[in-house]
Amino acid sequence: MSVLNVSELSVGFASEHGTLEVISDLSLRIAPGETLGLVGESGCGKSLTATAIMGLLPKPHGQILGGDIRCLVNPYWHQLKPSVANIAAKTWRWFFKSP
Repeated sequence: MSVLNVSELSVGFASEHGTLEVISDLSLRIAPGETLGLVGESGCGKSLTATAIMGLLPKPHGQILGGDIRCLVNPYWHQLKPSVANIAAKTWRWFFKSP
């Protein structure tokens, strides 16, 4: 059982020239009791990955192009209303490197 399961996530941004895919086929799984840290060079997509998983991509340009995001709370939480931010805020924590 996973607390969070991300499978083949692809994220893009719409522009006047079409959609630019910036994250391609990302998969990860977090089991109960595990902690995940995203580590990488500046600009590699760590914050964008977290933003996409939490359902907080900037609208209307940011979009999930494909893949599946499921969490233990509700496997379809990212489709729920009201705001996804309310669900994510109760479930996950995001620690910024620069306060």
